[in-house]
Parts: sequence; structure tokens; C-alpha cells
Amino acid sequence: MGPMTIRKLLPFSQKFDPGFISLLKKQVLVRSCIITILIICSLPGVTAWSSPVLTDSLPEPLVISRINDQIKFENYSSRDGLTQNSCFSIAQDSDGFMWFGTQDGLNRFDGNEFKVYYPASGIGEKFTSNHIWTLQYREESDELWVGTYGGLCIYLPGADTIRAIGDIYPFAAALNSMAIRKIVSGQSGHMWVITTNNGLIDVDIPGQKLKRYFNTSEYAGQVMDFVVLGERLITGLKNQLLMASTDSDIVEFQPVGEIVYPSPINAIYGHDERLFIGTLSSGVYVCENLEEGRIHQVLGNLNFGGVDCFGMEGEDYLWIGTRGNGIIRYNIQTQTYQISRYNRYEPYSIGSDFVLDLFLDQQNIMWCGLSGGGISKFDPLMFQFYNLANEPMAPVSLPENMIYSIHQDGNGHYYAGGQNKGLMSWNPENDKVEHYLVSEVEGAPENKIFDIEESENEKLWIASWGGLFEFDKNTGTFENCSDPEFPQSRGLLSVHRLSHDGLFVSGDYGPAIFDPSTRQWSVAELDFLGDFHFISRYIYEDQSGVLWICSERKSLVRLDLTGRQVKAIEKVGKISKTARHLLPSGDVFWIATDQGIVVYDMIRDQVLQHITLEEIGPSNVVYSIQQDSKGFFWAGTNLGLVRIDPHEFSLQLYNLDNGLEFLEYNTACTVEGIDGTLAFGGVGGITFFHPYYIRTNRYSPSPIITSVSVWDSHAGLWKDGSNKLNYDQNILTFQYTNNNFSNQRRDQFMNRLIGLDANWYHNKNNYAVTYNSLPPGTYTFQVKSANSDGIWAEQPAAFSFSIVPPWWKSWWFLTMVGLAVVTLSVIFMKWRIRNIHQKAELNNRIVETKMMALRAQMNPHFIFNCLNSIDAFIQNNDKYYATTYLNKFARLLRNVLDSSAQNTLKFSRDIETLQLYIELEELRNDHKFSTIFEVDEILLNDDFKVPPLLIQPYVENAIIHGLKNRIGDGGCLLIKAVKMPEYIHYTIEDNGVGRESVPAGRARNKNSYGMQMSSDRIRYFNEEEFPQVTITDLTRNGHPTGTRVEVFLKLK
Repeated sequence: MGPMTIRKLLPFSQKFDPGFISLLKKQVLVRSCIITILIICSLPGVTAWSSPVLTDSLPEPLVISRINDQIKFENYSSRDGLTQNSCFSIAQDSDGFMWFGTQDGLNRFDGNEFKVYYPASGIGEKFTSNHIWTLQYREESDELWVGTYGGLCIYLPGADTIRAIGDIYPFAAALNSMAIRKIVSGQSGHMWVITTNNGLIDVDIPGQKLKRYFNTSEYAGQVMDFVVLGERLITGLKNQLLMASTDSDIVEFQPVGEIVYPSPINAIYGHDERLFIGTLSSGVYVCENLEEGRIHQVLGNLNFGGVDCFGMEGEDYLWIGTRGNGIIRYNIQTQTYQISRYNRYEPYSIGSDFVLDLFLDQQNIMWCGLSGGGISKFDPLMFQFYNLANEPMAPVSLPENMIYSIHQDGNGHYYAGGQNKGLMSWNPENDKVEHYLVSEVEGAPENKIFDIEESENEKLWIASWGGLFEFDKNTGTFENCSDPEFPQSRGLLSVHRLSHDGLFVSGDYGPAIFDPSTRQWSVAELDFLGDFHFISRYIYEDQSGVLWICSERKSLVRLDLTGRQVKAIEKVGKISKTARHLLPSGDVFWIATDQGIVVYDMIRDQVLQHITLEEIGPSNVVYSIQQDSKGFFWAGTNLGLVRIDPHEFSLQLYNLDNGLEFLEYNTACTVEGIDGTLAFGGVGGITFFHPYYIRTNRYSPSPIITSVSVWDSHAGLWKDGSNKLNYDQNILTFQYTNNNFSNQRRDQFMNRLIGLDANWYHNKNNYAVTYNSLPPGTYTFQVKSANSDGIWAEQPAAFSFSIVPPWWKSWWFLTMVGLAVVTLSVIFMKWRIRNIHQKAELNNRIVETKMMALRAQMNPHFIFNCLNSIDAFIQNNDKYYATTYLNKFARLLRNVLDSSAQNTLKFSRDIETLQLYIELEELRNDHKFSTIFEVDEILLNDDFKVPPLLIQPYVENAIIHGLKNRIGDGGCLLIKAVKMPEYIHYTIEDNGVGRESVPAGRARNKNSYGMQMSSDRIRYFNEEEFPQVTITDLTRNGHPTGTRVEVFLKLK
């Protein structure tokens, strides 16, 4: 592609090298002076200045005038919580709350939310009208005077209540029902009230009386405004100014000169010795000398019609609120002005062109009450950046917003490369933008410019995706220097002018050397790279001629063309594989990477610091970096612009809330201007600012606790320290604010609850905190705040309260409980000791009865009878029965002896022992009777425990006293055991002679020794007072036929 002329720029007055070097020398000198002054100011006893110290000797950077020319607003309306969008009056109280009187109620604003006061609400019930016309804060009594269409009320901040003026000052009760137009604070306790139909009223609070002026029918509705200017009281009637002095006890108003106004007076405003007069249709007049009464028109060549209000910003700027033509910001000293009008397409324009009130708050923020537009806020600290972008409706506009590269030449002209529309330039002096297309086809690779480098002879080297071009600034033409046969000459991302002649270029196809004199491309000098491939994004050459290349995939690369060496810096690469930009500071590099900023010492090959952005946002990508004259570093990121303190490595974020118009910046797209201005390019154009003129928000008021709620209901508590809550009122929510209205979305809070935890917890930008399930105790809630620039207020806010314990946790109840516990403990110990004694006695009796049962089972008569039976078998030579009997007798003895060592044994083992005993008795009695056992299988198979030999005495009685005395054979003994839910039911039944038929001399006592012993054992085992034993005498036709014994033994 051949040369193409687009448009010719203004001629340069100097060549590049000498001019640029001269400007650089001046820049270095300025930096040295500033740093020296800052060092001196940091010494003990020296106070640092809050404003730039060199503005008297050096011209103000051009970008500062562009920034100062901006009048941008933040707007609030009913969508943000305002009750109504016509704001007639604005005030601020001593706590810093902003108050707005609207056509439908009073609004209090803390920077976070609006609190509203309606006539229908509990607090606002004293309002006689919801139409608020005027507000005036009376500092000496901490009162907000509220003038409504229906009367005058007073808001008391300490009690958060509204009263009619007559309730507080009975002598002024006449104002309860008058329509109030305006309220003005006077001197010595006087308040001046303008009414709609009752003239001007002096509320003399010390004297407890009202004084009326202009209350005749001629003047009653003529009073439009009132001003206290020094010792003078000035009243603006519709067509006349009158003035009185406060020196005399008698106030007499006299006309100010013989002036005929072309339009009725609507507003007056005093500043120093000047009185500004706003008319309904002919603009603004000023009276420089009230004694002489001469006036002249301000901005006479500007037809802006009616004026409703005035405000003063500092000593220079008079704000004029017009009735339909927006706001005029008039510089009294230079007599220049700026106009701000409503623009539906501009989010930062004023909300309405009809301005009802202007108010400058404690932070020098100008608040504008608007008709139908809500409230507009002008914060000088919010818009400290100038954005040059594609805005077709603006006087200055770029061809496109996506900027990939920025360069400034020796004359201070800025050049920028875009994504689709080639090269563009901006001259800050005349605000002129020029556009140069490399290719006539928008979006062509040639128009995608990634880097710009200064050349000789008023030319620029352009690295584009379509190749390398040389741009002639005088002719506005491009020369294509790419070689179609040389792939490295296309897809370029960076270009660098080498100190020993030639250009080093790099891009998607790798690096190459271009000789501007021969227009030849070469890679021979780079053959030592071999397979070492990198994609360069930025190139820096140090004093020894070594290239330091920020690249993708290889991070930071050191390339020595003379020594033919290449090296990837591994210590940087370990942190991030992509390096995007580099800024040298002596032997130290500040490197912008995808993982934050890496501070690298190139001499020692050491990473000194790794700075991440995690504390300010979710992204760590840093695209570009610069250093200002104060030594701070500035970085372009995905979060906005970040300022880094090189000593503490602390971060300060500047984003949309600070006036930036976009957040995402582009790789290595930055330049420091010759006057110290920094420029960063990104997705929304170019951001310009001068770091030296960036103002810090020093206003950091102490926080205020605005509300305490219990279970989401207002507790009606205050700060007297005597707030007591019931035990079930233990879920508390604290709401607080700090009344900072400059970029308040970035305020920070920390809180703690002493009594629960003494540690401070960072609550970020949250204006409330809730504590759940607090135990009874004494607490102090504390909150401290920092403003948008991270400056913490000196004093925290505190609120003390206590949660009383429930009656069952009170000291008297706990004392009673303690006494009761002691008493019960003594009773329990006595019972326990007695129980232990009883249990020991029971155990002894169980052992005793067990031994008694053993003795009963093993009594000598039984043993003697058994041995006689064995002997008889032997004498009769009946060896079989003798052996059988002897074996059974031996087994019985072994079982009895084994059970004697245990308190209980298995049911099946006890039944086995009983069977052996009965079998011996059957043999000894020649089988005179037989035995039937009926036992539940579950009792035999399960692991039930019973006392040993428990029912053996009942069986013995049945055999000896019943069956043995039976005549003839056929005796029968039934042993039955059945499992019940809680008991084992034993039945021992015989068909013997019964207890009543026993022969004389052998009768059984119903309470025999054996019977009593078994009953005791059953009672002890069951742990019952009476044993569950039943003995039944069986009869038939009146004759005894046997005995049945039933025993109930607990399952264990």
C-alpha cells in the first residue's frame, strides 16, 4: 500500500530531539524540586502544604483546565428513596445529616438512605402541611426550623421529634398556622421568617417576642428574600431593596438607592461586600457598594431568564440556579462562566433545568434542589479525571473508544492507536482531534495499531496487525515498510527504536530487526534464539543496550543482542507467565503482570515484592504502570486505576465512583506527558489526569449510630447508658453512618461488641450489623469509620446496653436454688447412706439365706439317707442301681457346691440340679412317685438368671410330707415353669396326702423354716415388700388330694 494523505496538521515549531530533550530536562528539574520540597515538609516542625506548591511558578497543566471545566453531578430522586422530586430547600445539621424539604414531606439523608417524615407518620404528625418550603438549622439550640405551607415547625434531633413552634416558644405560636416562604438565621438569637401574606417577622428568642415588618396590605405579599450581610439586614421586595442596621435596638428599613429593576426581584445573596440580585426574567445584578446603591448586570450578554437561588463555592465561584435554564457557575474573579443543562443522554448532567435551591455543605459539596428532578450533587473530589472518548455529541470526540497504544511527541501532541480506525491525535492546546486511517477499510488489520515509537524527521513508527508503517506527522501520510515475503513484518505488537540504530519489532510471528535506512528486514542477528519463542508486548532497553521484553508465555525476557544471549527470568515467570508492561526505577523494574505487580531487581536477579490486588477486587491483572512526581506508582487494571505507595505497598483504587468513565485498560497503553500528566488507554477511550493535582478526601467525620432495633423493631433506646433489655430481647441490629457524602459508596466500617468480643471486625461498606442470641450481660457496641480515601475517623461511636437475665437466672433465684441444692444434697446423702446400709444388709441376708438353703439341701439327714440307699444297693448286690445312684449323688453334690459360689445361675442349670435331686428321691423311695417337668423352651434356651436352689424346699416338702405318706404307688409330682412378660411362674403340685392329713407327730407347720427361708429369698430377689408365693391345699369332695405351690420370680 502506497502513501496516503489524510489531513495536514499544524506545523511543528521544533525538531524532535532537541525539543524533547529540553522538555525532559525541565521535567526532571520539576520532579527534583517537588521531591525536595516534599522531603523538607516531612521533616519535624515543617508543615506540608495541602495544595500544589509550584503552581505560582509553573503553568497549570492543560488537562487540569479540562478537568476543572467539567460540571458533573450525582443525582438522587424518588427511585433512591426521596419522597418527591421537587426539592424546595436544603439544610445540614451539626451531626452532618442532609435535610431536604420537598413538596411531599421532609427527608433526612445520611449518604446511604433517606429517612422520611410525613404529616401522617408518628414523628411528623405536627406538620400542618406536607409541602415544605424552607429549612434553616439553628446551631446554638440544635434545632431544624421547618417552614411549610401550613405553618412553622421545629425538628429536635436529640429527641428525633417534630413540634409546632408554639410548643417550644409559646410567644411565637402565631407562626403555627402561617404559610412560611423562607427562614434566615440572624444575629444574637434572632430568626427572620418570610411569610407569604404576613410580611417579614423577627422571632426574637432572647426577648421572647415577635416583631413584624411589611405586614400592611401594601407589602404583605411583596417580601421575596432576606439576607443578613455583616451588620446589615437586607430585604428584597418585588421591586425594591431595603436595608437596616443591627446596631440599633430599633430596626428601620431604608431603600437602597433609587434603582428601577427591569424585572421583579426573586432572590438576593450576599458575599463579602457584594449583594447579588436575581430577577424573575432579566438575569443577575450585583451591587458592589450598598451605601451608594449602584448596580450593574452580571453576564449581560447571556440571556438565562429568571433566577431562583444562589450559592457560593469557595471565594471564586458563584452558583446561579435558574428557572428553566440550568445552573451557571460564574467565576467572580475572571468573570468567566460555565453552564450545566439537563441532558437525558448524559448520566452526569444535572437532573433538571429548574433549580429551586443551592446549598454548600461542610465538605464543600454543592447540593441542588430541583423542580421535578430531585436532587443533584456536585462533588469536586469525584470528577478528577478527564476522559477523551468517542462521544459524537461532545465538542471533542475520538473516532473510537478501544485504544491500544498512546504516544506523546515533543510538542505535547498525543497520538493513539485504535482497534479498528487507525491513528488519531489530540492537541490539548486547541482541543483538536485528527483522524488518520492507515487503510481506507475500517477494521482492516492495518488500522489495528498496537504500538507507536518516535522516529526522526517528525515521523512515527507504527506497529499494526497489518505490518510496520512510518507516519509523517507533517503530511499525515503512511509509508508501508512491511515485506510480503517476510512473515515477521506482519502481525506486530511492539516496536522499539534501538540505541545503535535499527528497529526491533516483534509480534505473533516472532521478533525481527528492521533497518530504516535500507528498509531491509533481517533475522540473522537473532539466529541464536533457536526455538526460544515469545510474543512481545512491550520492550525496554537499558543503558547497556540489553533489551527487557514483556511477553506472553515467557513472562520477562532478557535479550542481549551484542552478547547473543537470551534468558527468561524464571523468578518472575514463577509468579506470572504473562508480563505486559515494565517501568524502570533505577535498577529495579516494576512489572505489570496477570498476577499483579512484580518488583524485580535486575542486578541481583531477585524479586523484591509481589503486589496483588486481592484487597481491592477480584482481578489481579495489571496492564500498565507509571510513576508520578511524588514517587507513587499508578497502574491500569480491570478494576480501574490503582495508586501504589512504594514504601508501604498500600493500594488506593480509583473507579467509576471517582469519576472514571470506564474500568478496563489495555496492555502497555500508557504514557507520561511532558508536563507530568498521565494518560491510560483502554476500552472506553483515554483517561487523563495529573497525579499532583489529585485531591484526597481529608474529611472523615466520626460515625453516628442512627438506629438500634430489637427483633427488627426500633427499641426506642438512646445513649444514656441505662438501656436495659429483657433476656428474650437478645437479637439486636445496629444501623450507623458517617455522613460522608463524597464517594460514600467506598466508605468502610469496623465494629465490635465489647462484652462479647474485644476484636474489631471489618464490615466493609455495610451500614448495619446484627448480633443474634446474645447472652445476659453488659455490652458496649462500637463502630469506627473511614472515608472513601481510607482515612479513619479519630473517634468511634458507642452504644452501651445490658441484657438482664431471666428470673430463673437472677441472683436471688440462683441463691434459693443453691440453698435448695445444698438441702437436697444433704437429704440425698442421708438417703444414700441409709440405702447403702440397707443394701448391704440385704446382700448379707441373701448370702445368709443362700447358705441356709445350701445347708437345708445338704443337711446330714439327706446325706445319711442317700448313703444308706447306696449301701442297701451294694448289700443287695445291685451294682447297677448302686452305681447310678452314686453318680447322680456325685453330680448333685458338684452342682450344689458350684452354685454356692454364685448369687445367681442360669435357669437351665438350676432345673438340672432340681432334676438330679428328684431322681435321687425317686430311687430312694422305690419309684413310689413319678415326676413331670413342663418348662417353656425359651426359659431353657435363653440366658435368664435365678437364685440357686430357690424352689427345692417346696419340692422337698411335696415329697417328704405329701407323696411319701401316700398309700400305695401312683404318686405324681408336677414341676411347671412358664415365662410371663415380667416373671417366671413356677408351679409345684403333688397328689399326696395334703398338709392336713399328715400323721400325728409329723404335721407340717405352714410357716416352716424351709418355707420362710424360700419366701425371704424370693422377696429379696424381686425387691418387693412381700414375696409372691401362693400355697393351695387341693381337695376333692372335702377330702385332701394334695398341695399346689405357685411362685412368681422376676425375670432378670
